[in-house]
Amino acid sequence: MDLPHLCYLQMVDNNKFDNGKNQSCMLNPRTKDAVEILNGLVRINSDRIKFYQDYLEYGNALDPEYREFFALVAGESYQNNIWISIEIQTIEGNIDADTPVDPVRENTKPTTPLPDQVRILKECTQVEETTRNEYTKAMESVFIPQYMRELLKKQVRRLEAAKRQIGRFSK
Repeated sequence: MDLPHLCYLQMVDNNKFDNGKNQSCMLNPRTKDAVEILNGLVRINSDRIKFYQDYLEYGNALDPEYREFFALVAGESYQNNIWISIEIQTIEGNIDADTPVDPVRENTKPTTPLPDQVRILKECTQVEETTRNEYTKAMESVFIPQYMRELLKKQVRRLEAAKRQIGRFSK
């Protein structure tokens, strides 16, 4: 009997149905590593979404160009998470991180004053560099199949465009 059937029988025998969370015995080590790396990208995109959403909470106090850009970038990260999550599910992995979608955020107001433009852009640059570095590590991993690297390259092009826009804001 092959490994997936043995795992299934073991779960039946032990009555350990956990809605798909106990798939680790079904994934080969390379696939498990790929899922961990992709989940890391979901987390970094979720952090990026939260970062830009936090600034969007300042509303009209934030420069209109920044608001438009921050909303666009948060939306891109949300879309990245959807695509990556689909890939994780395709290889039968589990998505460890949720994409932050919280309707309550619309009614919250920041408790601190809006930082100056220099600080905002410095923080944006930091977030973009951190995100880009995580993508670089993922694309260099031997565990990520070539077709997934192509998907990640498309996302990196958007990350690079965002960084260029931040540079234009700095001028």
